[in-house]
Amino acid sequence: MSQEYISTPGRIEHLDSFRGIGCLGVALTHSLFSFSSMPHSVFLQGLFGYLPLTFFFLLSGFVLGRSLDKTHGLTPLGIVRYYIRRLFRLYPAILPALVFAAIAARFYVIPHDWSPASDFVKRVIFKAHYGVTTPAEYLNSLLLTTIRLDPTLWTVKVEFLCAFILPFLILLVKRLRFLVMPMVLALAIFKVLGVGDPTNIFQFYLGYLIYKGAPSLANISTRQTQWILFLWLICFVFALTGDAAMNPVVESLLAGGFLAIIVPCNWPRLRSILASKPVLLLGRISYSFYLFHLPILMLTWSFMEHFYPRFLCSSILLIPSLTIFLISVCITCPVAYLCERAVERPLNSLGHRISLKLAPGRH
Repeated sequence: MSQEYISTPGRIEHLDSFRGIGCLGVALTHSLFSFSSMPHSVFLQGLFGYLPLTFFFLLSGFVLGRSLDKTHGLTPLGIVRYYIRRLFRLYPAILPALVFAAIAARFYVIPHDWSPASDFVKRVIFKAHYGVTTPAEYLNSLLLTTIRLDPTLWTVKVEFLCAFILPFLILLVKRLRFLVMPMVLALAIFKVLGVGDPTNIFQFYLGYLIYKGAPSLANISTRQTQWILFLWLICFVFALTGDAAMNPVVESLLAGGFLAIIVPCNWPRLRSILASKPVLLLGRISYSFYLFHLPILMLTWSFMEHFYPRFLCSSILLIPSLTIFLISVCITCPVAYLCERAVERPLNSLGHRISLKLAPGRH
């Protein structure tokens, strides 16, 4: 069992499950911070917001490194094939998500002056409602040169850029047998282009290193796994409540340690939970869920703002924020399921078929 995640050519499903759980965390963060003056903001934002995003980038580096190894991708032809697969994996679902966001923006309700809406909500609604109105602006949204319709797309821009850089970073490190200079070059590219945080490419490469080192952790016992995760949780809580709160390097290392232990997942009870059908389904639709959740959340907020403004002004902010979270998740899940079935899956398969045609017989 411990070698299964290394030898199996398909997906590592329990990692997909964590991706789905992380998407719920991001949606919860956006719901909580839809309200101004949310208490314990640093801890909650670190736990449900920054940690899942860091985990997403680490997991992408892990999965893409695994894909490059499996398909002999570190050759000129292999890198081209890899780019085709990545384009068909990421971009198709963006199109329906942006169409949905453009339609949803026409129904957003600008919060009243007395509304408990946070600056985050006001900014998202105003930019989507008034910032994208001309054909040129819609085209820029489709090209991802602007993310006014859905600010969460900044992570997809980071995914594209990191996915582009990763094979060259791996090749440079192998050629030079030295990490520092290639990493400095990658960080400089991020800084110049101004996409995301330069730490993101470090997270991608750290995910790749975790993939390369995964076999050394394959045979740790269930008890060892439990103790390591317990100690990790203590370190994480201290990091979020201390001076290192929201430090991207600290978060990257903590999330990387978690990923390294979770890859083999030698804890049967945890593995069975992650393998349950609802969690697996959430993992499969996680990408579409992420793309659609914010416009649906803003629609839910606008509906409540228009019809039930007093409910939003509850003295206990947790009640309306959790209500908006639950309503938006219940709407987002079926929308994401349809997008995954009708768009993601067939076009991802098409990308793989086109990639294979470039090198018949190579898998």
